[in-house]
Amino acid sequence: MTKREVMRLVFGGQRPPYVPWHCQFTREPWDLLVAHFGGADAAEAAVDNHIRELGSAIGFFEALGHNRFRMFYIGFGLCERSVACIEE
Repeated sequence: MTKREVMRLVFGGQRPPYVPWHCQFTREPWDLLVAHFGGADAAEAAVDNHIRELGSAIGFFEALGHNRFRMFYIGFGLCERSVACIEE
């Protein structure tokens, strides 16, 4: 069964034969993986995620005032999350 078929089962509300995974890494661990596997493509192949990411993993921010920001990022669609900024 391909990863795509597994995800179609999940999104269709059916039980997959195993739990699909998707791992994201902050800059430092990602750099270690890239160095260990000899390149970004090799590191991505080793992680072998089930969900393809499109766009920026960093996202972008909208200032809301009072040291608060809304972070937008692309995952399963356009998602948003409010985050507080560290006090000045």
